[in-house]
Amino acid sequence: MKILGIETSVKIGSLALIEGDDLVARSDIDTRLNHSARLIPVLNELLQTAGWGIDDLDGVGVGLGPGSFTGIRVGLAAGQGIAFGASIPLIGIGSCSAMARGSSAPVGPVVTLLDAGRGRVYGAGYRKSADDIEETVPPRLVSSGDIEALCRRAWIVIPLWEEWKKKAEGWGIAGGEKGIPQARWIAILARKKLRENPVNKIETATPIYLSQYWKNQKKVSSNQ
Repeated sequence: MKILGIETSVKIGSLALIEGDDLVARSDIDTRLNHSARLIPVLNELLQTAGWGIDDLDGVGVGLGPGSFTGIRVGLAAGQGIAFGASIPLIGIGSCSAMARGSSAPVGPVVTLLDAGRGRVYGAGYRKSADDIEETVPPRLVSSGDIEALCRRAWIVIPLWEEWKKKAEGWGIAGGEKGIPQARWIAILARKKLRENPVNKIETATPIYLSQYWKNQKKVSSNQ
């Protein structure tokens, strides 16, 4: 399968083309600029590099966040337009799951953390196997008092790892690394979903907007 991945939930977004699990072409997009105008020209350049046309694609994977409200909407709208125009499936993928899948974490618990602004953090938990991940804690807004419980005994993936790891030295974490959501892993997870459950739906992907229900978030229990 030839899959396009789109990830625009963070400041440095990306597009990627994969065939099977192999990365064919990729490019970064600065989402602080007008990435709605840049996305399609960048995609055309990637397709030219790969020697593909839009009609060669078997599906589009789009990162659903959590992250930038505007970025997610633009990426999703672009994915919907491409999928509709090419009559191919659109597969929504959680951006945190792409972070976990693309990490170098050993087999075991993985926690992804992203800045949510106003002193808050988006956190999610996964269990990584040799070539797959299983969600154990859905993406949520995590208060400063609950981060330690979420991270304990896990491998941490976070954009500012070198700065953040000093804070976590006494938490008993397994280790960690720098990481952000990337279109390559959005595409790979989309391909996996498409192989397991072939679909032909375009408009069903829903962004993950955690800020809308921050007050309803449950605290992460200490035994997770």
